[in-house]
Amino acid sequence: LVGLMKSMGIMHHWEHGPSRHALQYARSLIALSEERIESVLDVGAADGIVSQVFSGPNQAAYQGIDVGAPIYERSSVVRYLDDPVLLMGALRKESAEAVLAYDILEHVDKFESFARLIFASSRRLVMISLPNEMSIHVRLSFVRGKCVPCHGLSMLRSAEGHRHRWLINYSDARSALCEIARDNGFEMLGQVFLTTLPKTCWKRWLLKPALSVLPLSLRSHGFAFVFEKRS
Repeated sequence: LVGLMKSMGIMHHWEHGPSRHALQYARSLIALSEERIESVLDVGAADGIVSQVFSGPNQAAYQGIDVGAPIYERSSVVRYLDDPVLLMGALRKESAEAVLAYDILEHVDKFESFARLIFASSRRLVMISLPNEMSIHVRLSFVRGKCVPCHGLSMLRSAEGHRHRWLINYSDARSALCEIARDNGFEMLGQVFLTTLPKTCWKRWLLKPALSVLPLSLRSHGFAFVFEKRS
């Protein structure tokens, strides 16, 4: 089954405990790319943690760009802007062989316009990840009376960048991004799904078999689409 999924460009990773999803997404991009990646533009780079993946044997010219990123330490490999309005303007002036946008589109008002800029900045590859806010985990929490994370009145006093502007689900995200990709001369290369399991071993043993029977779009905490420019 794993071999069949990989031949279809579909990858799924189990994560043991909370982790920085960006690292797994970046490693998956390298695995899906048939050619070495020479340069990377990381949009919404936070502390530039993805630069670790593109060092050593995967050496690529890395540049990150972000607005503030107050919950992370600042990095010398990331250019920080003081105003969110400036990010779209800055993106128009940048380009790279691979452009990454990990969990950023759900935060912006102009989802479609921003996505189109991401594709316009890429010379070969685009990888966009989003949180799965219609996963089984969130649905069960909602039934128990808990609000969808990063939405609702619980976010009133949160920092601006933490709130989500869009309620993300897999099928709508795929449809919207595939259309934007086609308009910009790109086609789907692969998909990556991440499912986070508890740190405690016995909880993982109980939960993993139950989650394994569910579709990837329902059990994953996040997903990413990889697009490649048509030759």
